[in-house]
Amino acid sequence: MKNKILNVIFEVAYIALLIAGIRDPQTWLINLPAAFIWVMNIFVWLAAVTGAAAYMAGRESREKIHAQLARLFNRPAKNVLSRVYGWGMKILIVISLACSGWLLTLVSYVLTVIIFQICRSALAEAGATCRAS
Repeated sequence: MKNKILNVIFEVAYIALLIAGIRDPQTWLINLPAAFIWVMNIFVWLAAVTGAAAYMAGRESREKIHAQLARLFNRPAKNVLSRVYGWGMKILIVISLACSGWLLTLVSYVLTVIIFQICRSALAEAGATCRAS
């Protein structure tokens, strides 16, 4: 319960910072979400590179890394409301970064979202193939 409360507090604070970035693009408050976006971008790119390296390394490494990456990228099925919330957050982030002039961060964020979706579908297909065998 404590983790859920902290998660809600973090989400509300993050949304408030993004809205502050849209409302006043020159404020320092947008620096916090931008820094967090860079950290998450680096994390996703490192995970994607690790997965690609494990795929090229061989079968044993591939299966070992696949299980760990599947935990990171594949979450349980979401309902429609949480999907709408997720895409709404992505759109809010894009608008906030565009309004405040963080264009390099915006481009890297969009590319990272695309890579994240590709990794999720690749891991889901690989998982389905492994279970079918």
